[in-house]
Parts: sequence; structure tokens; C-alpha cells
Amino acid sequence: MVRPWPIMGLLVLVAAAARAFPPRGDAVARALDELLATNLSNGTRSVALPRDARRGGARWFRFWAADDDGDAAPLASLWRVAGARRRARLAAGPCADLPPALANASTVAAPAAAVLALAARGRPTGGVAREVGLGLDFARRRCAAPPTAAAAWAGRACARGGARCRVATCASTPLCAHTHPHANRPSASDLRGALDAHPCAGRGGRRRVSLVAAPRGAWVVAPAPPLLAAWRSADAAARDALADAWATAGRARQAASQRGDGAGLARDLRGFGFRAAYVAYGLLEAAAAPGEGAVLLLATGAGCRPR
Repeated sequence: MVRPWPIMGLLVLVAAAARAFPPRGDAVARALDELLATNLSNGTRSVALPRDARRGGARWFRFWAADDDGDAAPLASLWRVAGARRRARLAAGPCADLPPALANASTVAAPAAAVLALAARGRPTGGVAREVGLGLDFARRRCAAPPTAAAAWAGRACARGGARCRVATCASTPLCAHTHPHANRPSASDLRGALDAHPCAGRGGRRRVSLVAAPRGAWVVAPAPPLLAAWRSADAAARDALADAWATAGRARQAASQRGDGAGLARDLRGFGFRAAYVAYGLLEAAAAPGEGAVLLLATGAGCRPR
């Protein structure tokens, strides 16, 4: 008969070792969390991120994917990342398990924990609200590129009631994110920024995907090629007219979006020529089971180079 105590002791040691030596994927999320926790009022803070460790036996399986109007390569999909011990139950990895259209597309992998940390950082504290920005750079891979560097900054305190919130525009990284302390949707200014900072706009920007960490969920937005072409050739008056139409649609969907229902506005944005997805924070939290991580896989598009 095997006594239970030696076995229990061994399990305790294994658990302690797992805590002492967490996967480096967790280290990436922890580094981003520490970056966002710093005082950002004195300017931009930057950090190089730990090297990604998904080659060390981690396995991924899809938890959710955006309904992107039937596109084979969804703009956003959520993946649970598990250790090698669950290898038999999981797929061989995101690139091997995806349909060819997405496996061959350019995608970046943003830790779900980083999105949740950004959302928490952007909530009003002590009655003061301000927007926080986050830029993520990535390794030069085609599929599921891991983040390699990050920068964070904060805007000035918002006016009473959340009006006139501003944060410096991000254009120098493929993924640019910022918070909304009050409005649970992207603004017309956010949508203009997604176009102006895109490489295809010809203004020297590198932003391909935009993320808005709103109070109830995260919006992921990227302009589709036809809209980029129209925006590049439009004059100032035509651009203002487009932005007015986006603002009108946003106001019409305000009540629904504040309740956490982003389906209607996402459809409207697609009708305007954006690719758009809304991810509730509860979904991000549910994907990260105990001892595992979750990654938001974002399609960055391909083709256009800065002029």
C-alpha cells in the first residue's frame, strides 16, 4: 500500500516549482501588467518584453472567434494556451490548426491579461478619469507573432462627466490601444486615427490594428483595403463627411453599447468599410483557466507598405 503523504508532498513541491518558474508567456503578461501599473503622468514608459516561450511545449485551442461577416480569416479570435501536459487534448498550435486563409495571414498575439490590465488601468480612480495608451511591437513572423516591446502613456485628466478625454495618438507600432473611461465604443476620432496611422495611408504610420479598452469590453478595429483606398484619395471635406456619419452611427448605438451590446455597432462599422469586433471582458476572463493563459489573435492584414 502506498502512503498518501509522500505523494501529496511531491504534488506540493511541483506546484511550488510551477509558481517559482512560470511559463515565459506568463512573464510577458506580468511585464505588461507592471508597465501599466507604473506612474505614467511623467511621460511614456517603454519596456522590452521577455522572449515568448510557446516553442516549449505549450498548446493552443480556439475559445472564440469574431463573426467577421464570413471572412475566412477573422479579425479577432481568442485562444487558450495550455501546458505540454495537456498536449493530447489540444491542437498542435494556432498556425497548424487554423484554416489556410488565417494560418497564412499576418497575425499578432496579444495576451488577454494585458487587455484586462489596460482596461483596469483606464478606469477612473479617486474621481479622476484619464485615457491610457499602449503600443505593442511584435516579432517579424507571419502567424501569431509574439509581442517583443511595449510602451504606455497617459493623457490629461478628463473633464467632469468624462468629456474631452484625450491621449496622444499612437502610430509607431502595429497594435495601438487606448482606454475609454466612460464610453463603451470607439469614437469617430478613434476611427480616423485607425486610418491616418495605417501604413496604406502614406503618412509613415505603422498601426494596422486598433484596440479600444472600453468599460465593458474591448473593441478591435482595422480598416479594410477599399476604405483605405477611398480615404487616401478623399479630400478634407469628404473625410469630414465620413467621420460625421461614423459619429451619427455611434450616437444611435450609444444606449446598446453602454449596456455591453456591441453587435449592432460592429455591423455598422463593417458597413462603413472597417473590420470590427467586440470582445466582452467576461469572455477574456473565462478563456484564462487556472494555470493557463489566453491570447487574443489579431489579423493585421498584408500587402501595403509605407510610401
